[in-house]
Order: sequence, then structure tokens, then C-alpha cells
Amino acid sequence: MEPKTSGFLMGVGVIAVFVGGFLLANYLGNKDSKFDEEKSALTADQPGEEKATVKGKIHFDRLRPEEKDAGEVVLYARKANSDSEFTRLTSGPALAEGADWLFDKAVNDASYDFRASLVIDGNEITRSPIVSATAPATDVVLPLTVSWSDLPQTSVADSYKLITGNVVVSGYIPAGATVTILGAKMRDNTEIAPEEVINPVYEKVAEKLPAKKEMTLSWDKALASVEYATHAELYDKGGKLIGTSDTMPAAYGQQDLVLYLESEAVAPPSYVSVTGAVRVNGSYKDDNVITVQARKDGTGGFYDIESFAANSARTWTYDKASNGVSYDFRAIMSRQGEENSRSKQNSAVAAASDVKLTIDTTYDLREPEQAPELDNCEKDGDDHYVAKIHYPAIEKARNYWLKMGKSKDGADLLNENENPDETGSGIVTKIRIDKNKYYYTEYAYSYCADCTTLDSFSDFSERLKFYCGKEPN
Repeated sequence: MEPKTSGFLMGVGVIAVFVGGFLLANYLGNKDSKFDEEKSALTADQPGEEKATVKGKIHFDRLRPEEKDAGEVVLYARKANSDSEFTRLTSGPALAEGADWLFDKAVNDASYDFRASLVIDGNEITRSPIVSATAPATDVVLPLTVSWSDLPQTSVADSYKLITGNVVVSGYIPAGATVTILGAKMRDNTEIAPEEVINPVYEKVAEKLPAKKEMTLSWDKALASVEYATHAELYDKGGKLIGTSDTMPAAYGQQDLVLYLESEAVAPPSYVSVTGAVRVNGSYKDDNVITVQARKDGTGGFYDIESFAANSARTWTYDKASNGVSYDFRAIMSRQGEENSRSKQNSAVAAASDVKLTIDTTYDLREPEQAPELDNCEKDGDDHYVAKIHYPAIEKARNYWLKMGKSKDGADLLNENENPDETGSGIVTKIRIDKNKYYYTEYAYSYCADCTTLDSFSDFSERLKFYCGKEPN
């Protein structure tokens, strides 16, 4: 009997399939085993051998038995790392999910291979992979995978079964969007892969369901012995396809079936405001100007959002922020186009209010305690050397101002800012100089990584007078 299309029930829930277990009751009974009895070679019966136990559980994948089902689980063991045949253990676990099993005649510190079989009417239906363990051991799990195709056909009911699950839609859902669910019959296998498809014919299980972030589907016309390939499609109000989920298997016994849809629709811009204020600590000239800057998500360059006189009320508003997005803000004070101080950045998620930015106009920084150091000189031709200069590290310093020249106050060879690396070892620079001549270098530091004006730096260090080659006269 072919399954018919049915509608879905809306809500939020978890995948579940409401039907019995193996459906073997009143059909199959426990039969006499056709396997050998347990052999003494596995037991601890030699002089001086200490007995131990190996304990575990049976786990059923996909189909699981119920109390009314018939059949038995048979346990086998052998010494590990051997080519010997498996021996059936006389005591098998119950036909139930999570059933305990016990091998109580193991030799202490000996390793064994174990496997389990599901036996129905004297025939092995499926078997677990081989699992090895060293005695004593606990929690050794033997998994048995059972599908409808494994069971005798006379035990499989052809009645319709109920399959339920979730549809989860992520991204922007435009007004009037709908979801359609499609299903196609596949081979009666435990796995669904593209190569297993035999001319799949997809039918609409449900269509034009109002799209929501979470939806619960309910399909009550699935055949118990058939696996289906299912997927969901998202359409906008005009019928344009704007999202398709991955194809997933759906069948009796399938659990945690969830179809994930990601909308390709783009939400229209929705701006919100971020407001704040700038506080200034220290003195400043009346013609100073404060500029508030922003950047999105901590990336890219800052851009100006508002400017005002430093002696004004100093409140600011950014009304082009995207709702739910994080922004970095900072304030810069400048005079006649030259920056002289700036605040630390402050982050906020839009929309936000009362974002405070504080500018300190003066820095009480001591000069460096150590002067620069000449590490070495490397000859570079007949008349030149490459001097390696080390500027010692200052704790918490994030910027260094380096000056070097041919005179005491000169900066004709070096006059620049440099940020330290993560090692905290200060700054090392190399400079090409004439041999047998004096040179001078000094440095200052700042706690501001981006500052470029001397107002933000300490006084300069003691000056280093150095040369390479012979000491000048």
C-alpha cells in the first residue's frame, strides 16, 4: 500500500516514532541453539590462574525490542590475538535495550574478543562488531544494528506508521514565507546514501506551512518497512525558492530527525541608535575639537560619526547602527588638525545608551630608567657598519618613540614610533652608519598604542653616545 500525503501539526517538539518494537510477538519463539557450548579453554581453571569478570551492556541501534518480542541475544568470546573460533557463552543477556551481560570465568589480566548476535527462530539476524577487553573490565558495549530488512517479512506490518520531527529555520524569514516538506521512498536499508536511490520520486508531504523559527512536523502515512529520503524547502511570498535543507533519512525507529533550513533572504536595513558622552580629564585649549569614531565588530578602520567643541556638553549619538551588532567607539581630541590625546575604546552592542569615553589630556610618565644599548657592530664594506641597538622594555608600554642622529639633539637617522612585539623584550633596530664616527640615540614610551604626538609620551631617556670601528678623536 502506497503512503498518502498528509498534513503537519505545528508546534515545537522532539522527533519520535510511535509504533512497536520488532513486531515479532506471537510469531517467533526461542529455539534450541545450534551453537557449541562454552569451552573450558576460556576459563580460569589452570593452577595459579586468578579468576576475573568482564561486564557490559547490549545496545540496539535503530530498531529496538519490546517486551512482547521473541528471539534471543547470544554472546560469544575468544582469547584475543588468536585465530581460534568464537565460543558461545552459556549465559546470554536479555532481549532488551541496555541488557547487562557477564563473563565470570575470565583469567585476570587476560584479553578477550567479544561479540553478540541477535538470533530469531534459530537464525542469526545480525551481529555486533568484535570488541576487545582485558579482564577485569566493565561497561563493554556490544552494539546490534537492526533494520526492517533484517527481519523476516512475515513479521513486518504493512500498516501506516507515524513519524514526527522538527524543522528549524535560520536566518531572515520574510513575511508570508512558507515551508514545503517532500519525501521519497528509498531502498529498505539502514542507511540512505545517494548511490542507494532507485529513481526517487518526491511527493509533497505537506506544503505552504507558515514559516517559523521552529516547526514540528507529523506524518502519519509512512510505511513501516520503508525508509524515506526527506527534505524541506523554504519559499518567499511570491513562490521563489529561498532555502533547501539537506536530505535526511526518515523511517520507523528513526530518532532526532531534524531538517535545517537556512534562509537566503536578506533582511532590509534596520538602524538603531547608540548614545554616549565624552569626559575630559586635564586641561586643554578652548579651540580643541573632539571627534567620536566607531568601527564595526572590532575590525576595519575607525570612521568619524560626530565632532563638537571640547568645551561643549560633549554628548554624542550614532543613529546608523545595525541592531544586535557590536561596535567599538573612541574619542579623539585635536587642535588645529593635530591630534593631541584620545580615549580608550569602549564597545557596545546596538542599540545602547550611556556609552562613556574618557580622554586624559596629560600623562604622568617617568622617563625610561635605562638608556639604549649598543648590542654589536657588523662591518658593512670598508667605510660602514650596521649597528644593532636595543631599547630596553618598559612594563605596560605599547608604543616607543625612537630618535637617532649625528648630533646630540639630532634625529636625522631615526625619528619614528614603533610598537613592541608580544615577547615583551623591548625594541631592537639596525642602522647603517659610518665607521669611526659618534652617533646619538634616545627613546620615550607611551601606554597608548596608537598615539603619534609627543604629548602622549614620557620624557626621553638618557642619551646613548656610540660608534663602530675606532673611537673618534
